[in-house]
Amino acid sequence: MPVYQVINPDGLRLGDLGINLSQGQTFGVGTLPQDRVDQLLADGAIKVQEPATQQPQADPPPAQPINATPKAVQLAKARGLDLSTVKGTGRGGRIGVGDVRAALEDSR
Repeated sequence: MPVYQVINPDGLRLGDLGINLSQGQTFGVGTLPQDRVDQLLADGAIKVQEPATQQPQADPPPAQPINATPKAVQLAKARGLDLSTVKGTGRGGRIGVGDVRAALEDSR
């Protein structure tokens, strides 16, 4: 539903409707009869307020580097294996060639 903003520097003083709005104030559909809204739009006293734009999504945090030996990386790349799916059994969870081979076997 549209929202209207008063752009007339003097505001809107619609005594017959008991409405006084200052410049910059907004009002929604149903506040005024539609024929009055149409007339105020035509006179340039109000405008349709643009919807607020969404803030761009923040970039996801960078992926953690894969802790793998160079040979394991090379073998996984050659076989099309995503190393993020492999659990390393080496020190600190490091992925070795044996882990890559085991993952390849498990995927068959």
